[in-house]
This record gives sequence, structure tokens and C-alpha cells, in this order.
Amino acid sequence: MAKYRVVHNNHYSFAEAVNHCTLEARLKPLNNKKQTVEFSQFVVRPLASSQHSELDQFGNHVNYFEIARGLRSFSLSAIHTVKTVPLVSIDLAASSPWENLVVATDADTDTSAYVGFNPELTDYARVSFRPDRPMLEAAFDLMQRINADFQYHPGTTRVDTTAIEAFQFKRGVCQDFSHVGIACLRSLALPVRYVSGYVDTKVNSKPPHRVAADASHAWFSVYDPEFDWVDFDPTNNKMPGETYITLAYGHDYDDVAPLKGQVDTQGWNKLKVDVDMTALRCLPPPSACPISP
Repeated sequence: MAKYRVVHNNHYSFAEAVNHCTLEARLKPLNNKKQTVEFSQFVVRPLASSQHSELDQFGNHVNYFEIARGLRSFSLSAIHTVKTVPLVSIDLAASSPWENLVVATDADTDTSAYVGFNPELTDYARVSFRPDRPMLEAAFDLMQRINADFQYHPGTTRVDTTAIEAFQFKRGVCQDFSHVGIACLRSLALPVRYVSGYVDTKVNSKPPHRVAADASHAWFSVYDPEFDWVDFDPTNNKMPGETYITLAYGHDYDDVAPLKGQVDTQGWNKLKVDVDMTALRCLPPPSACPISP
């Protein structure tokens, strides 16, 4: 079992004063069987003129903020303490043959903004998904192949790069690695979803890189009815466990973007993001700050 304190800072600056700004943030970790959120707080400076929270269609926490007119900069910080549990050992070979898990149509197999059907991705997937191969064993093999065949190279791709573009580049970041894996699985009509979150880079990265350091992370999750959703991280070539924190689920990045919204202003705008994920020996007193809704 592990405990982490995560501080996710976002600082916006603008060339001209803002006329109107609304933001939606998916920055509060989920409570599930793998993790428990023990402390959660959002801090907006200057104070937001209005804010509220709700769950989206996937069950993710979404916080909505309206920023006061006339500002040229503001910051939004999300602060959380999360307890995680170790990865439960799974016999990948004991899962059902992947053909038995094909679904005719489902939200988790449909195409989406970043992930579409392409014969190149189908052919790539079939190398791992041989006839009658256990679903999770094949997914694990696909994860390993993506990690071996693709280079982690920030700056090669953009936030709007699609799965087929990343596949052709053979390089990118965690978002791209995850989209490629999802596109492969969806090409075979298998249920899969995009997962956003954080990873303890001090434990999971491999030299010389600190993969996903000071940033949010992403991986994919496949569904087997006997084992439920099972996570795979092609960027770090491992199955996520207690050193990972889950923020949100969706079809692709567009569903789980940490921040998005509308800003009415003139000239340039900049966003600076930094993330600090610190392992804790014990939790700070929860009474220090109120729990956000």
C-alpha cells in the first residue's frame, strides 16, 4: 500500500485582459477499488467568480470554473492525497480467448476524435491477437510491442495528433502510445478505454528518461468480464499498480483532458503546468483544508 500527495498547478497568462473565461477541470482522482482519495482541494487565485462540480457520463469528477472579467493571469491548483493498493496478481493466460469478448457495438469499441479504424493498426494488432489467444495475454504482448517499437520523444506530436499519425511517426508521448493501443484493440471490436492519471516517476521511469515527469500520465485499460478492467501502460511497459493514480476514464484524450474551456481575449495566451507527486509515510491532518465537492 502507498500514499501520495499530488499537487497539479496550472498558471494562465494573457496578452490582454480576459473578457470571459469558463473552464472545466478533470483533476480530482477517482475513488475505486484501486485507490481512495483521502484529501482533495482546488485553489483558484484570484477567486473564481463562480464554480460548481458534477459527474460526467463516465463517472469522472468535473469541476467548472468561471473566471472574473478583466484578469490577465490566474492560477488553478489541484491538491490531493490518495492511498493506493498494490497490483493484484493476474494469470493472464487464464483469461478468455479474445474472440469470445468481441462486441458488436459499444461505447468502448466505437471510433472517437483521436482513434479511428485503420487497416495498418488492425494488422499491427493481429500480430499479438492470434487465434484463440487469451485476451489479457494478447493485450500484454501488444503493450510490450508498442513500448519496443515506439520512441518516447516529446515534441514530435501535438495534443491533437491522432492514433494513426502517431503510429506512422513511431514516436510520441504517453497520450500517443495509449491512443495506438486503443486503436489496435478497437479495430478488433474489443472493449478498451483511455485512462488519465499520474505515475510515480521516481519508481517507474527507466534511465535516461523520467517518463511523464512533472506532467499527467496516460495508459489504456481493457475489459474481461472475469477480471473486470485491467490496465496496461505501454509508455513504461508495465501493468499499473500502487505507484499509479487514476484521474479519469474515457474513449480517448478528449474525454479526459485535465483542463479545457473557452477564453475570450485578444493576443497570445500561455499555460504553464507543473505536477509534483510525492510519496508520503503518513497523511497530514485532513482538517487543514475543506474537502471539495
